Formats: sequence, C-alpha cells, structure tokens
Amino acid sequence: GTRVGANHPVMIFTVGASQAVSAGEGRRGPVLQAQFVSGACVAAEDTGAAADLPGYSSFRAAKADLGSAGPGNVYDHVVEQSQIARSGFAPEEIHNPFNIDPVPSEINQLKANYYSSKQFFTNGGTVRDWLAGQSFADQYEFGMDVLMRIQNGMPLP
Repeated sequence: GTRVGANHPVMIFTVGASQAVSAGEGRRGPVLQAQFVSGACVAAEDTGAAADLPGYSSFRAAKADLGSAGPGNVYDHVVEQSQIARSGFAPEEIHNPFNIDPVPSEINQLKANYYSSKQFFTNGGTVRDWLAGQSFADQYEFGMDVLMRIQNGMPLP
C-alpha cells in the first residue's frame, strides 16, 4: 500500500515477513529506504538516517510537523498511544513517523473497535490489554498485520 505524509511520501511494500519502506525528500532530509524485519527498522545503505528519525514528545507536535493526513484520513499509531502508559514506551517511540500512518478514518475506527474487543486469545481481556507489556517490535508487527487485514477485508486474528 501507499503511506503518504503531507511532507514526505512513503511507499510500504510487503514482502513475506518483512516490509520495505521507501521515501523521497522529507522535511527531515532525504529518506531513501528502510526495512522493517519482524517490526524492527533496519536502515538500508545511504538512507540519510531513516531509522534514526527522532520522534515527538506529543501527538500534537507530530501532527504539526507532518501536516494533514489528507481528506477523510486520520493519523493511526501502529503501536497505540495507550501503550505509553500500559507498556512504558517513550512518547518519542509512539509519536515517531515510522509508527504513524495516515489511514481512512473508517479503517482507524475498525482497528480501534478490534483493539477494544475480547478475543479467544486475550484471556478475557481486550486485545489492547493483551498487547500491554509486549515488546514494541511485537506490537508493531501485530498492528501492521491488523491494518493489512482490515484494508484487504481479511479476517482478523
């Protein structure tokens, strides 16, 4: 699919268990290519520090720098904002350009509804509760899988 920020268009290509991210010139300088393998970002050669982009201390600051998510879109955090308190992640990890994707508002709401639901694997809690305490990489991988399934009309885990 395509991930487009107002100031730095990004393409995400899914290949097996890894996702390659390619981008053009952004507000933070040139970003050529990075690759997510099992949720960890590995910068390719000559990326212009794509993997080292600093995050923001707040979502407000991130949106101010990233600009509009586009008509009918909202910014989705792949690893949710609630995990700052639940999992102890730093705000800069959560409000990082690699964790924020513009998605149609309907997709964002379907994901939020799913994260609020109780599933057979969540031991009586919500999906959000089940994710709490898991690594950032595992939560990122799970979130990307959920987004891909929702966007492609596939059953959710």
